[in-house]
Amino acid sequence: MHQTHDHIEDLLEVRGDLPRLAWEIGARLVACEFGHARLVVPADPALAAALSALGATLRPFRGQMQAEAPSRTGDAALRHARRHVQLHVARLHADDEGDDDEPEAEDGPPATNA
Repeated sequence: MHQTHDHIEDLLEVRGDLPRLAWEIGARLVACEFGHARLVVPADPALAAALSALGATLRPFRGQMQAEAPSRTGDAALRHARRHVQLHVARLHADDEGDDDEPEAEDGPPATNA
């Protein structure tokens, strides 16, 4: 069963490359509230330093999170948390792609029609 945050606490508003930043947050199994143009996470100096190093703009504030805290009990919970973050990252990336008329270059060698 997931616990929800329902109390006032020190938080960070995170802005920047949201898919990349969400991946870092998810890798640390930190609770994260997903918004259209921002993420909200509990204030933590180590996390803030990591996100800043990735180019995030951070704004500390006090408030209430509307996110579920990931469970730290076992491999199944870890796999579930990673899938959850990957789903949100994929959705954020898909939303970003809809704004661009040019196709993005794919990694790897070009396809051939031989």
